[in-house]
Amino acid sequence: MNNFIKFIENFSLSEVLFVLCAIAGLVLSVEKLLKWILNKFNWYHKKKSQEEDLHEILKVYAEQNLQQSTQIKEISMKLDMLTNATRQNMKHTITKACEDYLARNYITSYELQSLEDLYKVYEEIKGNSFVHTLIYKIRKLKVINNNDE
Repeated sequence: MNNFIKFIENFSLSEVLFVLCAIAGLVLSVEKLLKWILNKFNWYHKKKSQEEDLHEILKVYAEQNLQQSTQIKEISMKLDMLTNATRQNMKHTITKACEDYLARNYITSYELQSLEDLYKVYEEIKGNSFVHTLIYKIRKLKVINNNDE
């Protein structure tokens, strides 16, 4: 320690103050540099964390999308099955009614209107030509007014 005091005695007070100020400036500069580096690291880490969060959110959305697609396919298949069942039921109803009307050789105006309405829906769900032929035959039948029965 005595050597240090002898060393300092060789300098003037202004030189010692200058060195102390230079050291203080250097320490403050290093502190500023470290803070800047830390801020950059925190910014990068925060950005990285946000990217990871977004990836997790996108992953959840992708899984939900896959589940919804599966559900939509199941609903679509069930809807197709119901449409086919409805088509078959309508075909049976129209065929039975047409056979009855053809057997008696006439149709009432109300029966014809009801059959035409049913046939229109049957066509909308893409019914087959067999029923088209029956409807064509029914349209050729004698139509009587409901009051004439």
